[in-house]
Amino acid sequence: MLLRLKTFASGVGLLLLVVLAVALIRPEPVRGAGTAPVTVMNTPLPVQLTGSVTGTVQAVQSGSWTVGLSPNTAVWTRDLDNPARQPFHVEGSLTVPEGKTYVVEHYSGRCSAVDAIASLTSVRLTVANEGIHATDYAVPHLLDSNGFSDGRAVNIWAGSGYTRLYAPAGSLIEVATEMNNNATGGHKNACHTEASGYVIDVP
Repeated sequence: MLLRLKTFASGVGLLLLVVLAVALIRPEPVRGAGTAPVTVMNTPLPVQLTGSVTGTVQAVQSGSWTVGLSPNTAVWTRDLDNPARQPFHVEGSLTVPEGKTYVVEHYSGRCSAVDAIASLTSVRLTVANEGIHATDYAVPHLLDSNGFSDGRAVNIWAGSGYTRLYAPAGSLIEVATEMNNNATGGHKNACHTEASGYVIDVP
């Protein structure tokens, strides 16, 4: 009986030694050292990392960037150089009001010339003010015949021009037509002149 107890105790003691040895040699996971730098050796570059990023990320442009738009994409633009533009249209003449500058970009004139040899020679745009007198001319052309008046032929003439004349406050903007001097008794009637452009507010 005593021999059996000794044998059992020896077996239990041996089992405890094996369990203790296994526990001591069990591998532990490697933990990072907080915010200490990590050096990666013998790793091909670039290294791709996956995960989420929090905070502000700053990027520096390298080379040209291209923004792709589909053919039907609308891109809204704004003329920052001329935020106060307002269109205007005048027939005949006008005087520019205070606090405004008118910029004339287009003008035109149309008349009926009575006489077979009568014709318009020019359509004239004038911007006049104290110290300012600017003029622009357009060459008219024959549009069509318009019957007769007192036995004389009537022809329709018209002309127009593109320009850029600045008219400050107080300026007179006028569009007029001029007729040749070779017509005997000829005259013009049913004249219509106009000008258009945009207005700038002057602070």
